[in-house]
Amino acid sequence: MRLFYFDMVSPTRRDRDEVGILYPSVDDAYLEAHRAAVEISRDLLLRSGGGDPNIYRFEIFDRDRNLVLEVPFREVLNPGAGARVRPMEGVMESLHRNLARSRALKAELAVQLAEARRCAGSMSNRLAKAAAG
Repeated sequence: MRLFYFDMVSPTRRDRDEVGILYPSVDDAYLEAHRAAVEISRDLLLRSGGGDPNIYRFEIFDRDRNLVLEVPFREVLNPGAGARVRPMEGVMESLHRNLARSRALKAELAVQLAEARRCAGSMSNRLAKAAAG
């Protein structure tokens, strides 16, 4: 289970989630935000002077308060209006950095493995000579 925080944001206000909720995945957190957006929108529309629900969005953060998803109410209420989940800025850059780091680590591991094999071969030769002599 992973901890997610759901901040509700409008142009003039931010309600910061200080407690968070545990979900098995980002997809489950998204589905909860979607469900809550529909429910909150309904309540706003039924309340006299409740305002336009299209101005709100959920910002979903992980345990370390890194922004994971934005869920705009307008996209929940009007699914044809665009993508429901937009990748956050910097995600692609982060993925490329992690990929480059993984490749560098893989290359370093290959060098270390080759050295270990060379040492094992050398030890095997020495043991064979010692046993024969």
